Amino acid sequence: MDWFTRLTQREYGRVQQITALLLGQVLFLVVYPTFIFVGASLVDRWLHLPRFVHGRASPLGALALIIPGLVLVEWTVGLQFSQGLGTPLPIVATRRLVTSGPYSYSRNPMATGTTMVYLGIALWMGSLSAVALASIYPVVITVYTKLVEEKELELRFGPEYVAYKRRTPFLIPRLPRKG
Repeated sequence: MDWFTRLTQREYGRVQQITALLLGQVLFLVVYPTFIFVGASLVDRWLHLPRFVHGRASPLGALALIIPGLVLVEWTVGLQFSQGLGTPLPIVATRRLVTSGPYSYSRNPMATGTTMVYLGIALWMGSLSAVALASIYPVVITVYTKLVEEKELELRFGPEYVAYKRRTPFLIPRLPRKG
């Protein structure tokens, strides 16, 4: 964990931050969705799996997941870049703890948004194997976040992160209370 902590505390210039930001966008919004699409197509053909497409319902349901998911992802990336002075990638980590916007409802809104995008792609495809491949991400990111990232954030931000962690749900957003 020491090497990881040293890596996240390193200072990076704006060009390095933008490069990491673009790399992350390509990885999470191009590479993994392509893996879902190509992988599911191959598995479906190989196993002769039927599609679950219901006229316009599948694409409309998919868009109902993909569009807000993309908005949430880009909103969180923008906040990490502008307020956190870093990126979502741990190699160019944020310098400040971001707790506003969607981060005031959930500690991991980017994971929620990305999962919505991936499940929307699977729904659009109408493929059970795509759903299975899309489901890999939330499992991996949850395990990584719990075992690695949260410990590193506690080291990096100390009591500020501990207090934030105590008052903000892990993944499922808590909506503000009225009154």
